[in-house]
Amino acid sequence: MSEPQGRHPWPFPMPHIWRQIPGLVWNDHRSASQKVRRFGIFIGLTLGGALGRVCLLLDKLFDRECDRVEIREPVFIVGNARSGTTLLHRLLTGDEERFVTFKGWELFCPSLLQKRAVRFAVEALRYVSPKLLERMAEWEARQMPDLKRLNPLGINETQEDELLLIQYFATPGLAVAFPYMQELNELEYFDDLPSEHQDAVLSLYRECVTRQLAFHDERREGLTFLSKNPAFVGKLRALLEQFPDARFIYPRRDPLESLPSILAMLREAWKLTNFDEREMELASQAVIDGCIKDYFYATEVLEELPADRFAVVEFEAFTADPARTVRGIYRHFGWTLDEDYGRWLTEAAPKPDSSIPTRRRRLEDFGFDEDVIAARIASAASNAGAPTQPNQEPDPTTR
Repeated sequence: MSEPQGRHPWPFPMPHIWRQIPGLVWNDHRSASQKVRRFGIFIGLTLGGALGRVCLLLDKLFDRECDRVEIREPVFIVGNARSGTTLLHRLLTGDEERFVTFKGWELFCPSLLQKRAVRFAVEALRYVSPKLLERMAEWEARQMPDLKRLNPLGINETQEDELLLIQYFATPGLAVAFPYMQELNELEYFDDLPSEHQDAVLSLYRECVTRQLAFHDERREGLTFLSKNPAFVGKLRALLEQFPDARFIYPRRDPLESLPSILAMLREAWKLTNFDEREMELASQAVIDGCIKDYFYATEVLEELPADRFAVVEFEAFTADPARTVRGIYRHFGWTLDEDYGRWLTEAAPKPDSSIPTRRRRLEDFGFDEDVIAARIASAASNAGAPTQPNQEPDPTTR
């Protein structure tokens, strides 16, 4: 069982980033309307985070068993974005008898009280006005089409639980809304932060995970928590402190292939929050720097673990035969593959999206010299090894 290696006194304190953002927004060069929009995002996140904390406290009053849920051998999918993490996450969550993860709406309802309230409201609406519920779903499906084309988004889609921490201003994901790269840089490498800050953030994260397991334990006990977060690479050592029996799955893709795809996806998000060209240029450079560091930092940390604690998934092999890769992961960790789930993997599981254009984007499309980036990667590689798994030998059940 994963036992926390430390507890931070409640309530969770906002980091100084939270105190800095109003001044950064006020003093930037933007128009009044754009500043108002960013202040609105700041206030919305602050209120959402405060409500979540209050409700987490109320959970302890109304359901004293909620903190007694055991987090056993949680599984974390980590690695650079656009390396197959989303598809792998969706495939593994298809094993509903084994895993539980976060859907979009659950990330903004971290407490049991909130989750149960939403479930009750949806069931009531389904009974009173099912057509209204259908219209709401249709409206939600029409939002952000360009971004959804690159990455599945939706309130009922499985999502990265790094978003839990955005309400508490404790994630580099804030840079999607606030283009203050230098000021937010300290959030990029969580493992470099003081242990007090690490403990504060991950104690909160642990609270949210226990509530998620408690909510779904009402359906079935003994579920394993599954997380997918490319941004968690910078938290690997801290996660091992907080969850000492955790397992890690690392999808790996050549950075020269993944970086253009990452930039394409993020630029769609940045447009939604009105980044100008200069801000997108600075943010893109920060993303490249961070991804190169992540690629080799993950290797460094994973190589310190016993071989049965992590699995590496090569992008090309995975996208060529996703079901075979998943079966290899199950064999590696010694998990039993349920017959119904195995059939679903072969016959009905999601596949790589063939509707996405296959033209290879290049770093030059975003104003970067690929040869320069390749030289940086080669230089970093000379000082690092590479995990040698992924244990994807042929499986007769996939033939």
